Amino acid sequence: SFTDGILDSVLFAASDQVLASVFFTETSDAYTALDQLDRSQDAASDSVTGVDDGKELILGGKEISFSTGDYALQSADSVDFLVASSDKLTLTGNVVFNSSSSDSDLILMSAGMVDLSAASSISFNGDELGIGSFDSLEVKNVDLKSSNQISLRSLDSIVINNSKMETSGKGADFIHLLAANQIQVDNMRFSESVKRIAMEAMTINLSNVNFPSSSTVNLNSLYGGIDGKYPHFNSIQYGRVNFIEKIRYGSQSVMDRASFDAHGSNITIGKIN
Repeated sequence: SFTDGILDSVLFAASDQVLASVFFTETSDAYTALDQLDRSQDAASDSVTGVDDGKELILGGKEISFSTGDYALQSADSVDFLVASSDKLTLTGNVVFNSSSSDSDLILMSAGMVDLSAASSISFNGDELGIGSFDSLEVKNVDLKSSNQISLRSLDSIVINNSKMETSGKGADFIHLLAANQIQVDNMRFSESVKRIAMEAMTINLSNVNFPSSSTVNLNSLYGGIDGKYPHFNSIQYGRVNFIEKIRYGSQSVMDRASFDAHGSNITIGKIN
């Protein structure tokens, strides 16, 4: 357990050393599976990838927890940081990670579950904040902040409720959600700086979401768009992108075909590759 911002950098080991350990096999397999969720060829995000290129430092353990504090991620070189638990990763309160390099990525993952039930906010000053879970990933009443990209992945489902995604407005400003089963969102807010939003799952259920004006939105489900273009409106249909309630683009409602045609030209409803 880590508290009060105290995190000794010597606890991080080079990825080639960690991956060679038999004790890390299960976590490594989950890491690879999370990476393979990304079926899109042009994804701007490279989170949860490249674990074997020798530029990562890994903190591994069965159960890992962080409570409120500012945690320094330090390295002489520009590297990515991976915090990986084989069983459970827990974050509570307001957790801030500060990297010595603005180019670094931070991936928080578990081969079991990620518990954010007592967290209020998670912030990272580097390029990308990624959170990945073998089990369903629930982000409820938690705000996430990263300089450039936020990536959430689950080998089951992602559930987001009353959460804000914030980027700095100085880069790709990309929010990327990937789930093997379902994405369920109710009241997810974006900073106006967010330029691109992508979601991919068998079924996507959205309520109370306002996509930022001028952002590009890609929503991919099993069956894709109705008539090749539209979400399913006002209820849930398996395999579709479902706009259930109060979906807006640039504060304009896109809750029927006419309003989607008028205001949803930057929203693409696609099919999983």
